[in-house]
Amino acid sequence: RRLYPQLIPGSEYKAGEHKWYFPSGAALKFGHCQNSDDIYSYQGDEYQWIGIDEAPHFEGRMYLYLFSRLRTTMSDLRPIMRATGNPGGIGHQFFKDRFKIGLVEPGTTIYDEFLNQDTGECIKVSRTYIPATVYDNPTLMMNDPAYIQRLMQLPEIEKRRLLYGNWDAFEG
Repeated sequence: RRLYPQLIPGSEYKAGEHKWYFPSGAALKFGHCQNSDDIYSYQGDEYQWIGIDEAPHFEGRMYLYLFSRLRTTMSDLRPIMRATGNPGGIGHQFFKDRFKIGLVEPGTTIYDEFLNQDTGECIKVSRTYIPATVYDNPTLMMNDPAYIQRLMQLPEIEKRRLLYGNWDAFEG
C-alpha cells in the first residue's frame, strides 16, 4: 500500500475486494487456497498472470487447477504463472518432479509440447526452475543480517531447506 501509489500514480487498493486497480484498467486480485477445495472459488475465472508464494505448501492438484485458470482472450497478452517457494511442505515432491530439480541444470527451460487440434500447430508451454537462497537477497542481508543466525538455529533438515535451498533434505 505504500509503494504502488508511488510507483504507479493513480493506482488504488480496495480492501473489501482484495484488489489493486491500475489506471491502465489492469487489476491484481489477491486470494488464497487455505484448504484443498478453495481452488474451486476460482472456477470460471480467467487470469493472465498468476503468482503463488510458497507453492510447495500447495498440493500438486491445487497448483495444476490454478494453472488451468491461466488463460486469455486477448491476443496481445501471454499468460504467465510465477511461483516461489522453499523446499518442504505437502507439495515438495510434486514441485521437485515438475521442475526436474536435481535432474537438469538450474535455469534449464523445460517444454511441454501440445498439438493444436484445429490448426495442427505445435504449442509449447515452458517452465524453469531458478534457484535462490537467502544470500541472493541483498536487501534482507543488509537490513537483517541476524536472519542467517536465526536460520542456523533451526533443526538440521529445516536449516538445509531454508538456509541452503536443499531440495534433497528429507525427514524420516
